[in-house]
Amino acid sequence: MSTTDAHGLCRYDAGEIWFDSNIKPDDLKGITFYHELMHMLLNTLGQDAMRDNEGLVDSIGNLLWQAHKTMEF
Repeated sequence: MSTTDAHGLCRYDAGEIWFDSNIKPDDLKGITFYHELMHMLLNTLGQDAMRDNEGLVDSIGNLLWQAHKTMEF
């Protein structure tokens, strides 16, 4: 990870998601993962404007984390 304030990042060219595994609390770790996953998915779909919309990516990442934490099978 870089020394920026970011908790995670996507390397589109390598198809990699990186995030700081020492993030606390664990909820922030999950939110960060889903945030970066949304960047990667939107990039893969060729949706560059949506990929770069941090508000949208953050909202969807948070919703995915909520779904993940509360789902029951």
